[in-house]
Amino acid sequence: MAAEQYIEAMKALKEAEENGDIQQAYAGTNKAAATRVRKAFLQAKKAFHEARQEIQAIKKGDEDAREDVPTFFGGEE
Repeated sequence: MAAEQYIEAMKALKEAEENGDIQQAYAGTNKAAATRVRKAFLQAKKAFHEARQEIQAIKKGDEDAREDVPTFFGGEE
């Protein structure tokens, strides 16, 4: 389900921000920080893409997709 991946991706982005990785990556002072930031953004992109696919499946009426609807927006299951 995309909800767990979304939460993990957002945690990775927040951690990168708190550690100063994002600032170091954009300043070009730390290549390892840039790698961590790229990985966090890629993880977020993947989670958003999977959530979009689930939403499209629901929109098309795919009953199987309704079982795993992510609730990361505070909605009820």
